[in-house]
Amino acid sequence: MAEVVVEGGLAIRLLDGQELTSIQFGGSVLGEILGYRSFRRAHQVLAAAHAAAIADHPVQYGEPVLVETSLWWRPPLVAFAAFAASLVPALILGYILH
Repeated sequence: MAEVVVEGGLAIRLLDGQELTSIQFGGSVLGEILGYRSFRRAHQVLAAAHAAAIADHPVQYGEPVLVETSLWWRPPLVAFAAFAASLVPALILGYILH
């Protein structure tokens, strides 16, 4: 990790220049207006941990970091949404006909 960045949300910049961001810590209009005050404490904690890690183990430049993104939760969520959506017309029709 090269640094923790607070611009357009909270991100971690890797040594090879890649930025890791998160939907949870992504940018927002309110954050742009207020300067991401809610992320400042998280930024301080991560930056302090990073500084301590570098002090204990100096940075060794090597191969680029392999970043893997997993979206395993999307198919089950879509299946559940489709199932729930199919129940609504049946419930409405059952209510009308009852």
